[in-house]
Amino acid sequence: NNQVLLVSRVKLPNGKFFPNSGWLFPPQTVNMTPGNWMEIDLDHVIPPSAPQITATYQAIIGRSPNTVVDINEFQFTIQ
Repeated sequence: NNQVLLVSRVKLPNGKFFPNSGWLFPPQTVNMTPGNWMEIDLDHVIPPSAPQITATYQAIIGRSPNTVVDINEFQFTIQ
């Protein structure tokens, strides 16, 4: 098995990230077999006070300290 870390963040329309430091979903160790893929569901609570916005959600897997293995992203809208 190959251990990687999974984290997430939101890229705002101005190019900055939320949270501005650290991760929305804190680092979680995931065991993967090289060459395979897996599906992981992440749940986040969006507070009622969240602004109306269209942004990009990023889920990142990598190795510590700063090696990105893959990024999956999608746009979402809060109305």
